[in-house]
Amino acid sequence: MSETVVVKTKGLLFDMDGVLISSIGSVRRSWRLWAKMYGVPDAENYEVPHGMRAIEIVKSLRPDIDAKDGLRVIEDIEVADTDDLKVLPGVKRLLEGLPPERWACATASARWKNSASMLRRTRSRRSTAAWLGREPVNPPGGLRGPPCPDGLIATAA
Repeated sequence: MSETVVVKTKGLLFDMDGVLISSIGSVRRSWRLWAKMYGVPDAENYEVPHGMRAIEIVKSLRPDIDAKDGLRVIEDIEVADTDDLKVLPGVKRLLEGLPPERWACATASARWKNSASMLRRTRSRRSTAAWLGREPVNPPGGLRGPPCPDGLIATAA
């Protein structure tokens, strides 16, 4: 049995990674490379804790280094690793059915520019400039990351 669900709202706000885009392979590779570079034991098997800010992960793995320097390194690695970023199934159809001015994304990911570019390509029948009204909100160092709702609140504003 298939029912139609109707939602009345002024707009929709999406998280990027895991909702619209999958980057799990890239995240895993990036953190394992970072862990190897920084001498973390068993680096090749490291599993990144999801829902934790990158700077907090850096601090937990290597409290003896400058966390901001470690953060810059992992962000550079993540941005460079785009091999298997993918738009999740159904996203293209969903976004094409929404007025571009009525939805936006928020993300804590360093790779948001790569993900934004990928989402733009899903909007091939529409202007790429209007794919979501504005770029995802991810001000450097300006917001607390998950699970705090700061990015979502800033995007909704």
